Amino acid sequence: MTEVTLTPVITIALDLNSPNFTYAVEELNNLVEANNMEVAETLTQKLDRSDPATYFGKGKIEELKELVIETGVDTVIANDELLLVKFETLKKLSMPESSTEPV
Repeated sequence: MTEVTLTPVITIALDLNSPNFTYAVEELNNLVEANNMEVAETLTQKLDRSDPATYFGKGKIEELKELVIETGVDTVIANDELLLVKFETLKKLSMPESSTEPV
C-alpha cells in the first residue's frame, strides 16, 4: 500500500458572532484532512466584520506571517470566500514569496 503524503496547511476563520463558529472551523479542518492535507495550525479572530482590505486585522496578519515562517507552510485555507483583492492583499502581507492560488 502506498503511503500518502499529506500537504500541510494553515486554516483561517473569522468569528463574526456566529453561534456555529466552532462547528464551522471543525468542519473546515475535517474537509482539509479528507483531501489529503494536514492542518498545521488554525488561526481565528473574533470581529464584527472582516477587514475590507485584508480579511483579518493587522495584528492577526502579522501572526499569520509568523506562523508561515515558523512552519514553512505555503498554503492557507480560509473558511470564507475571499474577494480577489482580499486574497491578493492577504497573500502579499502574510506570504510574500508564496505561489498559493485561491481554491
